[in-house]
Amino acid sequence: MSGSDPLEHPGLAVVVMGVSGCGKSTVASLLAEALGCSFIEADDYHSQANKVSELHHLKASAAVISERMKRRSTEGKHFMPASLLQSQLDLLQIDEAEGITEVDATICPDDIVHNTIAQFREDLASTVSCF
Repeated sequence: MSGSDPLEHPGLAVVVMGVSGCGKSTVASLLAEALGCSFIEADDYHSQANKVSELHHLKASAAVISERMKRRSTEGKHFMPASLLQSQLDLLQIDEAEGITEVDATICPDDIVHNTIAQFREDLASTVSCF
């Protein structure tokens, strides 16, 4: 929620992760809105120089993400060139022991939010008053 202190209501943290261009910001902001919670955009804490090197894992094929990045870049809404995508995919390591849920990033963001809330309803109920 814009303008609120993200630490005002400590509790469960839902981390949305993935390579650049997979839809993290879109899904995380919709999830925060649906839950009435704070949305903290990690990109806001990086300098412009560090944005190029940047736990709910959004996953899509390189072709899908590359197309999104190119479209967003054309619209002036993305900072990272699609040419760096493969290096991010190559370096991304998901450790199953951490309990990270993989989510298909090609489905509608609203559906991702709905499914996430349904999956974590019990955990969310203890930290968010609307449950």
